[in-house]
Amino acid sequence: MTLGTLANALSAQLHGDAQIRIHAVATLGDASAGEISFLANRRYRSQLKTTNASAVILSAEFAK
Repeated sequence: MTLGTLANALSAQLHGDAQIRIHAVATLGDASAGEISFLANRRYRSQLKTTNASAVILSAEFAK
């Protein structure tokens, strides 16, 4: 599915390319291209800089 379709399904605000294809979910540390991850615990915030995920679901708190 595309990132745009996923964002619409989640009623999420999308920042980026809506046409990116997403095929799996992974942790920030294990993610690769085509995978989406999420940040729910600030302990893993530093992994945002090094993740290979194509997209990351963030709360407004972490989007800054």
